Amino acid sequence: MQALLESISLPTNSEPSKIVERLEFLMNEATNKPDLRISPLNSTELVVLDTSSSKDRTSWVTKGLELVSQSRVAVVLLAGGLGTRLGSSQPKGFYDINLLSHKSLFQLFSERIVSIQKNAEHVFHNRCSLPLFVMTNIHSNSEIEQFFVNNQYFGLKSSDVSFFPQPNAPLVSFEGTHHKSVDGVPLSAPNGNGGVYEALVEHGILARMEQTGVEYIHLVGIDNAMCVPADPVFVGLCANHKCDVGNKVVRKRAPEERVGVFCWKSYDGSTEKQYGITEYSEMTPAETSLRNADGSLLFSSANIVSHCLSMPFLRQCCERQAFTEYHISKKTTSFECEGVEVPGRCYKLERFIFDTFSRAQRPLNLEVSREDSFSPVKNREGSDSPQTAREMLYAMWKQWLETSGGIVDEGIIVEISPLVSTDGRELEKYKGQQFSENIILE
Repeated sequence: MQALLESISLPTNSEPSKIVERLEFLMNEATNKPDLRISPLNSTELVVLDTSSSKDRTSWVTKGLELVSQSRVAVVLLAGGLGTRLGSSQPKGFYDINLLSHKSLFQLFSERIVSIQKNAEHVFHNRCSLPLFVMTNIHSNSEIEQFFVNNQYFGLKSSDVSFFPQPNAPLVSFEGTHHKSVDGVPLSAPNGNGGVYEALVEHGILARMEQTGVEYIHLVGIDNAMCVPADPVFVGLCANHKCDVGNKVVRKRAPEERVGVFCWKSYDGSTEKQYGITEYSEMTPAETSLRNADGSLLFSSANIVSHCLSMPFLRQCCERQAFTEYHISKKTTSFECEGVEVPGRCYKLERFIFDTFSRAQRPLNLEVSREDSFSPVKNREGSDSPQTAREMLYAMWKQWLETSGGIVDEGIIVEISPLVSTDGRELEKYKGQQFSENIILE
């Protein structure tokens, strides 16, 4: 509890009532910002992939693959969560969304990295390393590492894969004490994906990256079944623009969609603008409904947890994380956390990756389409479920084949292994071929 109290600017010997008072103050301050003013990104800070020229795309891909071939790119995979909402007690990366191949999320992510690395080596005739750093949690670290070992690292070089747990933060009871289980055991919980910065330093990952010459780091979440780690288009775009942080975004579906959006923020009385995310709850109905001349939403760049940071900026984020404020939520009823039943009536404190982006001087957003870039797996059924992810992947793969001249009969499922293609290219050999039975192309 001492470190937590220091992080919320309280003496370590504070009375429980003062702790509750401070947490309530911070919660109210975070949600009640009448003087907040937001402004949209300008045209130089937002690139729309679908309207970009083929020349630009080729330039970005080439630059991204060149950086990979020089071992200048690394991936940090945020994978500490369990599949509890999916009905699984295992780490979410183990989850099989029921593709024809029955590949787990970890396998899909790993094979995409393998494919990009091999492509870079082929294009630039140079052996390289594309390291994967998997952030786990305290309880799942050894289990996840063993999963990779048992599956021969899904084709990755074992020396290129590392595992490290994110920190926990104590849960605080409504009485201002360390929250306990029904058995009297003090409880803590992962401190949010923003804990990655502290963990990278604590486990020596940041130092290793710097020592091996990594220049760009792609941080991604395990939830998105369509995510392409170390995506050459994205990495190359960020490198060509010399941005300190790049973020993949999708366009909001409607004003009432409850998602945070990237924008510039300022406060009355200050001329300083800070880049970051404004949550839906912080925006007025009028602001969420503002539109451009073409009818599109003015504030529409929704976060999908896909961030490309330059090494100097990552270093800044790691140094700054201790000064970012916690996001505090009140848990009035019992809930499950990392497989443990937690009694209600407590405060949960988290930090988020984007909290440090306010210091970015050269931010860039890449707007991608949901149809081929974003399908989160969060719920057992309905929206954002294994079924919706599976259907989106099948639709994308079918479109890839048909664009390349393949013929897919109605109702037929074709699964394309990441080892064959991660972006729809390299499929010309299937031109004129008809697919009349379900098949996996490997």
